[in-house]
Amino acid sequence: MGATLAGCAGGSSVTLANDPVGALSHFPNDAEGKLGRNLEYSENELIDIQHALADRNLYLTLGGDIGFFDQNCPVNVSAHRGDFRQTENSVASLEGAILNGYEEAELDVQANRDGSWVAYHDAYTGKAVGRWDGKRYRISTMSNSDWIKNRVRDTEGNLTEESPIFASGMINTWSNAIPGQTLNIEIKGDPSHDDLRYLNNIARWQLEEGSYYFSSMEIEHLEYLRKLNPNAMMAYLWDPDPQSIEIAKRDLRRAVKSDVLYQRNRRYIDLADDYSRRRYKNDAKLSAAEVRQKLGPNSGLYVDIRSFERHPTIEKRAREQGLKLATYTINSDEYHRERLAYLAKSGRALPDTVIVDSTKFATCIGLEPELVAKKGEYRANTELGQMISKLPNDADFSQLELQKSYMADDHYLSYTQQVRSIYATEKVAPRAKSKHQGYTEVIIKDVEMDVLVEPIIINLPD
Repeated sequence: MGATLAGCAGGSSVTLANDPVGALSHFPNDAEGKLGRNLEYSENELIDIQHALADRNLYLTLGGDIGFFDQNCPVNVSAHRGDFRQTENSVASLEGAILNGYEEAELDVQANRDGSWVAYHDAYTGKAVGRWDGKRYRISTMSNSDWIKNRVRDTEGNLTEESPIFASGMINTWSNAIPGQTLNIEIKGDPSHDDLRYLNNIARWQLEEGSYYFSSMEIEHLEYLRKLNPNAMMAYLWDPDPQSIEIAKRDLRRAVKSDVLYQRNRRYIDLADDYSRRRYKNDAKLSAAEVRQKLGPNSGLYVDIRSFERHPTIEKRAREQGLKLATYTINSDEYHRERLAYLAKSGRALPDTVIVDSTKFATCIGLEPELVAKKGEYRANTELGQMISKLPNDADFSQLELQKSYMADDHYLSYTQQVRSIYATEKVAPRAKSKHQGYTEVIIKDVEMDVLVEPIIINLPD
């Protein structure tokens, strides 16, 4: 008998392969074994692994990531476009965010010609979904039948047999989220009031109050939604810092010249057209006081990490207005985490939420290494459990299988991705980044670009 995370009847479900493990009933809800089992460990192995990790304030999530047992990360972590290891804005990406314990997940939505909402970021098809004939279409001009003729790309950019679904199906997937997880529905494009009313109805029909909110760079969309929905949070997004845009454009040009770079970073390469359009609109960023005035209580201000660091008053003014504060980046996820860590060490206040393309473990441990602390109260009895007990506190516990090969030679991989001796603290050698660790050219907010796969066609603004 399997288990399903609670959700609305008739919706997508996150089905767990086996019964819960009674010995793990005191673990967090997203822990492997608490509500059910997804991973290929025997029950004895799983119990030993979980208790060995718990001795460090850690646990294994349903999706195989690492969570913090006391849930005391200094920030909430939001999965940008869903779990970064899956195709962006896909059912699998939302399910991954649920199973791996992210506090939030972001979902990009935009209306098509028929007034239906699709889960997609770019203005044109071609990047995350595409057609076998290579034709590309503008989302706003597509009919429903046009949309379902596309096929979802896998994380390597290859077309699959899977048809894309509508935003209603994606939102229904979130109805199976673990209590406390929240969906950020980011509005793209230029929807009408009728479109926004329909989107609000979809969310209210399928999701419980407090389990979702809306965000947009266009304050007018949020003002209208506030009239329709006085209880949902509304988050206003600032444009990225101008320097962030220039750096992203530079990196984009480099990637265009190298298919290897493009394929490695294709999830994030969607910069240019939208910022070019907005540049000529010359919209001024609204202040925290203006956001509060227009949207009322239960509102938020989301800013580029570079702007957040450069202007400390952003945090002060947002707090004074009672706004939720979040940071994102359009450069690299590594850069985002480095700046957050620098701010934390400098005694600067951190945002409430960070929107990332990495694991929750990598984000939190970089901010507060003391989150991992060995108590020494548990004696492991399996090979993997004993290895976990032997690993130093600065180890990358999110890659346990990989650690086996290093530990066989008395070395381990640190969370900073350095190979170290188990008997010494000095670095041995830097390790080349694996395909899941090169989080570069991360694009988060309101960026669109004409990108073709084989061949690649990119239009850059002057």
